[in-house]
Amino acid sequence: MRATNSSSVTQASSSNLSCRKLNRKRKIPNISQIPILDLTSDEDLRDQQIRQQLISDYLDHGDQTFVCTMCHAQLWTYEALKGNTSGKKTSYSMCCGNGKVELPQLKQAPTNYQNLFRNVDPKGKNFMKNIRRFNSMFSFTSMGGKVDSSINRGNAPYVFRLSGQNYHCMGSLLPIDGSKPKFSQLYIYDTENEITNRQRAFSTQNEGCTSTSHSLDIEIIRFLKDMLDSTNELVKCYRMARDCFDENPHIDLKLRLIGRRQQDGRTYNLPTASEVAALIVGDIGDAIDNRDIIVTTKSGSLQRINELHPAYLGLQYPLLFPYGDDGYRVDIPHRDVDPSTNTKRRFCTMREFFAYRIQDRVNVFSLILNSRRLFQQFLVDAYTMIETERLYYIRNQQKVLRCESYETLKSVQSHDLKKKRLLGLVKAVVYTVEFQKRGLPHAHICLFMHPDYKLPTVEHIDRVISAEIPNKDDDPELYSLVSEFMMHGPCGSDNPKCPCMSENKCSKNFPKPFLENTSVDSNGYPMYRRRNDGSFIEKSGVKLDNRSVVPYHKTLLKRYQAHINVEWCNQAASIKYLFKYINKGPDRATVEVAQNNNGGDNDDAPVDEIKNYYDCRYLSACEASWRIYGFDVHYRYPSVVRLPFHLPGKQNVVYGADDDIEDVLKKQFVSSSMFLSWMSCLSLNDDQLKNLTLYEIEKILLQNNSSLKDFVGMPYPDHDSISSSNNRLITEELDFDMNSLQQESHQLLDSLTIEQRSVFDEIMTAVKQKKGEAKNTKLPKRFLWGKPPE
Repeated sequence: MRATNSSSVTQASSSNLSCRKLNRKRKIPNISQIPILDLTSDEDLRDQQIRQQLISDYLDHGDQTFVCTMCHAQLWTYEALKGNTSGKKTSYSMCCGNGKVELPQLKQAPTNYQNLFRNVDPKGKNFMKNIRRFNSMFSFTSMGGKVDSSINRGNAPYVFRLSGQNYHCMGSLLPIDGSKPKFSQLYIYDTENEITNRQRAFSTQNEGCTSTSHSLDIEIIRFLKDMLDSTNELVKCYRMARDCFDENPHIDLKLRLIGRRQQDGRTYNLPTASEVAALIVGDIGDAIDNRDIIVTTKSGSLQRINELHPAYLGLQYPLLFPYGDDGYRVDIPHRDVDPSTNTKRRFCTMREFFAYRIQDRVNVFSLILNSRRLFQQFLVDAYTMIETERLYYIRNQQKVLRCESYETLKSVQSHDLKKKRLLGLVKAVVYTVEFQKRGLPHAHICLFMHPDYKLPTVEHIDRVISAEIPNKDDDPELYSLVSEFMMHGPCGSDNPKCPCMSENKCSKNFPKPFLENTSVDSNGYPMYRRRNDGSFIEKSGVKLDNRSVVPYHKTLLKRYQAHINVEWCNQAASIKYLFKYINKGPDRATVEVAQNNNGGDNDDAPVDEIKNYYDCRYLSACEASWRIYGFDVHYRYPSVVRLPFHLPGKQNVVYGADDDIEDVLKKQFVSSSMFLSWMSCLSLNDDQLKNLTLYEIEKILLQNNSSLKDFVGMPYPDHDSISSSNNRLITEELDFDMNSLQQESHQLLDSLTIEQRSVFDEIMTAVKQKKGEAKNTKLPKRFLWGKPPE
């Protein structure tokens, strides 16, 4: 599946975009708009082969026509309409959280440095092809994750993919005796030969470069060195340390990279040299913050940098932050938030920070967005920071959280497919987006059709699904698309190195057999019609016929111009497989052989699930950006929530280690679980359910500075009835059986005397008419409700 096209399938299915029918040539890509292109060629971008004509049915998303009034980010239609279906909002959730996030604009880089990113001359081309290598030359820190280069084979676009746990490490100021300087040490050690040292240190990381000129390398390194020396505050601090060593080579010097800032992070991100670092001679002292980085003279070891340090990104990406700009800080408030503001979340999260930073804005040249392969690395690094922060919280909470049953505590105290009905009337949808080996997004969508559209016979299947090469003369557009997207292979003996090959045969069972008619096998899997009519498509010098066609839907293929495999399933076996595939876990696993020093079984040893997750995780740039923007990974319609059943008093309760048991048991959500609340709701009437629902909606709106009162015509909850429902005594009084009480009422009324009934009727009439009192309420004998007269 192609990354660009497959993502558009998901977007278009819920945005009601109109199809722009363009009968013109596709524009040359704008190189300032985050292109992910093949950079292994020396050819100019203008010379690359591009599809000559757009298919008339192609869904064109157009240009970034929406501009956020708060942060000036440029968005496509679907991005702007996310959470804004009415289209009335002028600030959007995807860029600045509807105006909540406010960050200072990054200072524009010097013009001659921007020209390197614009790829306008041989020097710029060489720089862009090797930008990751040049960044490593000037980086202060090293990355701990393992870069998976095995997937970048063939002619497919480059993908940056990382495996394992990622982190940044920094060494000492000087290398130990006999070792060569690396990373930050290159700013201090042997600076007379700095340019040569930098080139030699990363000469083996010649990624994506086939004919790099030595003279161009030297020229670019010298230019970057001079620029960073004059602009980057972190570089200036290391140069100060170099000067100290030049004056006294035996000095015991330490560099303190300060982890806190005093200025407001919403308007300030360019610290001075004194705010960034401090040189310390001798003992460090006690005034050290837990996030400060202390770099010693010679240690021979590496120290891990805290992801929450403001200089975390500047130390790793000096080419993206040439001024040493601050990165994420935990104390950046939301817009218009001050210490007296009463809100649940007052500060910017790490995900919000990166979602803001990687936006394309009006009249702003972004080094990050135009850094190509380095941009991919930055995205992966950014999401690993987000993930590390979340998992760090989970690991720490494991020490204080407890989970017991309630009884134990008490004893101690999808748009096109669903709405536009391209395949028919859809009753339910479930899909999952996964990122396959190359890291590109791949959606598995299961549609549950209305009974009238279930395709009950194989004759109906041929009208919807095709597995044959179309006639080139009858439909040249479809023929072109099938040729590009829906042909498998060549594989087998014609291409034994094809990725699908396993044990000398195709793992997808291609080529399929010729069939004159569609049929269904005993396991419920369809066998589509593949006639031997002589049609073929030549790929890599191999003629592929109908046996190599991947089943497709004609309209979907024309609309999205991507690899879209459409299958029909109507048997229990195929549906079981399909759900297993949609909800399957990660494809990779690790096996660890550990020595047991005790000589016995160690089955009770705690399992570090966080470490296991890191070991199995592979993260690409596509997945990182997908998750930073908060796009859906799972989707279900209609929504289904798992109801946790339990025996009386056996519901799980999560509480802190230091919480008082009595206080825990007094909480309403503890004694009333989701299951018990659901059972209680079954006894409520429609008006009560409506009122409770409105009450919950109102609470959510109030958290976002809104209210149901802001929407004309919307009902408003009756707070009095809700407050009374939270009162245990009133709730018990209202907890009655209407049928039994009505029956009891008739029995008691029948037992009244004529005089008593007359008084009863007079009282009830006064109550209904709200008169306040009845004229004759004197009874000869008392009568208690539920007890006959004496």
